[in-house]
Amino acid sequence: MNEKNPTLVLLHGMGATAQIWEPLIAASDWPGRVIAPDFRGHGAAEWRNRYTLGSLASDVIDLLDHNERYIVLGHSMGGGVGLALGSGFFWQSTTWTCSSWFKNSLVRGRSQSHSKNGI
Repeated sequence: MNEKNPTLVLLHGMGATAQIWEPLIAASDWPGRVIAPDFRGHGAAEWRNRYTLGSLASDVIDLLDHNERYIVLGHSMGGGVGLALGSGFFWQSTTWTCSSWFKNSLVRGRSQSHSKNGI
């Protein structure tokens, strides 16, 4: 854990693995720790009985130190897990969460805000 910089948590979507984040990790100059776990039943992770957003979020919390600051970037299912992490239900709260839960939701949100501003 880096005291000055939060950990960047990269969460993949359903059917993907943490490998999707490798180009981003290679291109970034993130000053803190970066974690990109495989969700249970994906990639190298074990299969389990429960596959709820809450159980996946709990798995992610287990990778963090107590009171570790972190930022979540999640795609699709990973976005839903990111929202669960940001809910305040877990013992830690996210520093910031950016989630793409529905296809093109972030793009749609931007274009809606631009159109409201006349841009």
